[in-house]
Amino acid sequence: MEKHIDAFKDKVLFLLRLLTEVIAAILCVILILAAGMITYRAFMQILSNDTNAAVLDALFVVILLELFYAIRSFINRGSMNISVIVNVCIVAAVKELIFQIDSLKLQNAIAFAVIFLSLGVLYVIEMIHFERKKNKINPSPKLAQLELQNKDLPE
Repeated sequence: MEKHIDAFKDKVLFLLRLLTEVIAAILCVILILAAGMITYRAFMQILSNDTNAAVLDALFVVILLELFYAIRSFINRGSMNISVIVNVCIVAAVKELIFQIDSLKLQNAIAFAVIFLSLGVLYVIEMIHFERKKNKINPSPKLAQLELQNKDLPE
């Protein structure tokens, strides 16, 4: 009986994983198409001398491409790198902030400062975690050599 339940669980998990990957692939296609259309619109805005809107559209394209990268990473590895999401958040906050500098109130400026500081700290923590994980998987040659020397020492 337990074999049948385990087999059923495995099938359900496989189907959920497959469905997740299909949805992620569809999202990737949609993001690329949207980025292409917005890039075209930005070029049209540049030709019509509307540089403010073109810059905002260019930043939006960067956000879409970062999201594409995050979803592609999810499809390839089964997980997302938080630093990519933090990058998206930073670009989105800059996009909102960039043309509000003249009319920015103190309270909003403090809020943006807290957001940027929080995202920066989160990014640094993620980078430290990534480096530790990478060094655990691929230790440096010096570290590997020290470990070999320590094995040869009597206890």
